[in-house]
Amino acid sequence: MTSQRTPRFQGALFAATLALAAVLAFSVQPMVGRMMLPHVGGAPAGWVVALAFFQAALLAGYGLTHLLSRLSPLAHGLALLALLALAGAGLPVAFATAPLQEGITPWGVFVALALSVGVPFVALSALAPGLQRLFTAAGEADPYHLYAASNAGSVLGLLGYPLLVEPWAALPQQAWAWALVYGAVGGLVAACIAWPARRGWARVLAQPGIGWTLFHREVTWRQRAAWLALAAVPASLIAGVSAHITQDVAAVPMLWVVPLALYLTTHILAFARSVRLPLAALGFWQPFGVALLLPFVIKGMAVGSTGLLLLYIGAVLVVFFVTALALHGRLVALRPPARHLTDFYLMLALGGALGGAFNAFIAPLIFTAPAEFPGALLLSVFLMPRHRTEPSPNVRRLALWGAVAMVVCAPALLVAGALVPTVEPYTARAAWGVFAGGAWVAAFRPRLMAAAGLLVAGAVMLLLTPASAVFQARNVFGVSTVYDAPVPDVPGAKMRVYKHGSTVHGMQIQHAGAYAVPLTYYAPDGPLDSAFAATQPGRVLVMGLGAGSTACYARLYPDATIDFVDIDPLVVRVAREHFTFLDLCPPGDVFLGDARLVVEGMPPGPRYDLMVIDTFSSDAIPAHIITLEALMAYRARMAPDGVILVHISNRYLDLRAPLAGAARALGLAAYGMHYTPPERHPLVAPSEWVALTPPGPMAQRLDAAGWLPLPDSAVVWSDAYTDLVRVVKFGADKDFARRSAGRQAQMEAFIRAGRPVKPVDFGPEALRAGSAPEPQTAPPGPQNPETDQKTDTPGKKGP
Repeated sequence: MTSQRTPRFQGALFAATLALAAVLAFSVQPMVGRMMLPHVGGAPAGWVVALAFFQAALLAGYGLTHLLSRLSPLAHGLALLALLALAGAGLPVAFATAPLQEGITPWGVFVALALSVGVPFVALSALAPGLQRLFTAAGEADPYHLYAASNAGSVLGLLGYPLLVEPWAALPQQAWAWALVYGAVGGLVAACIAWPARRGWARVLAQPGIGWTLFHREVTWRQRAAWLALAAVPASLIAGVSAHITQDVAAVPMLWVVPLALYLTTHILAFARSVRLPLAALGFWQPFGVALLLPFVIKGMAVGSTGLLLLYIGAVLVVFFVTALALHGRLVALRPPARHLTDFYLMLALGGALGGAFNAFIAPLIFTAPAEFPGALLLSVFLMPRHRTEPSPNVRRLALWGAVAMVVCAPALLVAGALVPTVEPYTARAAWGVFAGGAWVAAFRPRLMAAAGLLVAGAVMLLLTPASAVFQARNVFGVSTVYDAPVPDVPGAKMRVYKHGSTVHGMQIQHAGAYAVPLTYYAPDGPLDSAFAATQPGRVLVMGLGAGSTACYARLYPDATIDFVDIDPLVVRVAREHFTFLDLCPPGDVFLGDARLVVEGMPPGPRYDLMVIDTFSSDAIPAHIITLEALMAYRARMAPDGVILVHISNRYLDLRAPLAGAARALGLAAYGMHYTPPERHPLVAPSEWVALTPPGPMAQRLDAAGWLPLPDSAVVWSDAYTDLVRVVKFGADKDFARRSAGRQAQMEAFIRAGRPVKPVDFGPEALRAGSAPEPQTAPPGPQNPETDQKTDTPGKKGP
């Protein structure tokens, strides 16, 4: 029996095949991202490169489909089936580490992903346009709704991975399960090809290719440029949003998939035949949201509480969703007839690949700060769907005053917020948003007025960069900034500050006699000092270099040899070129590489008495560094009575629970301390630490040092699953802070009794009474050429 309409079962079969293929294509993204984490240090930029890779692989799949469209629909389908079979020969998926052996770069991560999952993902990407062409050849006039079915499967794959797959299966099991479902998709594709033939459509499916060209004359270059731009900007935005919301929390699949799921949801809504989007309303309101949000995006997302953080992230995601929905809705409104299907998909995929590639490869080269996200927000304003309402003369007059308010008042408030300590910067930013919104309402032409206002805001924000900045650079691990600032309450004295992302990672007093004093979280008389006093270490490994200040604990504990490991070569450069801790207190070794992988790769040899984990990227700790499996690796390199000390200061996550849970699983005792510095030390920051050690004499020493035993916890982070929800802070633990404060005097007494060398007094009174500041050149310090020659060792070198 022959029909011009596709049978209902046929439509369901095609939709199910594409949906399941999409589940695979988008569940493999967080799965491979999880595999990738230990090899890229948990940096948010690693996921940005992954997004760029998958966009490029999508483009390759669509390009392949375009070439195959010269074949008959039946031959096209058979070619896709053969490609699926070829790609399946390399399963299960495993992350290829060879391209990262010489260093972690965006291109290295891209190549590693291509070798790991490139061919299967390209094969799955080629299915959507290929099967839709087969569907069209069978008589269906509009195959675009299958695109919505594919996107529905994509969202299911993304959300299903962190909620259903990651908590219950280890990565090897996930890879094998993925391979089995991949085989099932191959069987469904074969059914899609065989079913029409069984229904008597063989002659239709055997028709020759229709000779579609890459650039068909019926489609103008202006149309293609519009498709390209409308696809590129949302792709850039999703990369920017993902990096922005994870830089101070954690790089984990749960946070990665939310923006991507929203992005795909906009595709579903835009391509769904039953949904009519209010494009004019979206285009009208979107610039207002961007105007309010942009100042906060430019200056960073650091906020004081979890509630404010969630509110801010929610605002970012809402503006992103509205923007992507409006742009994708306009893209669908400009779609061509079905005969130009592959041309349209190719431009859509090319735009997505270009947007992702810009964030991953181009932006880090041309911007020393993450300007690509606010830049894409600004560009999106110009691409919004137009509304045709003309403003009245009164509104035109109000527009003039609104423009004056934006151009004059907003910059003045921002400058005041930067120069006057009593003016809260967030208030100044909010005032800017009010003025920008008022101008938008008055003008009634949101695109032009918001664009002008945002340009002013961007220029002012960039001009407010401190003139004291001496260095700023960016790589795959984030933005490093070094600047000078006055020492509080010490006229004429300066200190040098190292900031990574939004978090200070080290300070050094540029004053006579105080150059070698560790500051902030690492100052003497604090938890780090107490761990040294308790262990009296001979060998110490510090994971995370920062400014290098911890090296100067070798002056306080002369028997200690302190090794460092850091994954970021830019951090090592900053520590060596802009701070003098490593010159004054030469370390043993400085290993380049992921801390966990370096420790796992160390050959048998002397063990460490103290292992300090301080591997923050901005304010986020890479989750894979403190999983159960990671702590097992550290314990294997720890002395029998040694201590693993973990710095867990974080504005939004309480990491005591997963560390206490892992300690219980490993048979270790877990202790914690919330340290509040004395008021006389303004250069010492509050900090929170956890110490793990085997039960016995060392545990008793930690107890004597004032550390608080942590209660047992059922929360255990593993390589398979990281449960963020159960460790989110909703307010400070005042009871723990109170009990810690009650034992700080005990801790200080323990330190002073056990510390061999008394530290330099660096309080304001002592600094004011000291000699004049020394020159800004590096002060002379003990040199060790032999040690210097063996530092900065790449890879998995061990002592």
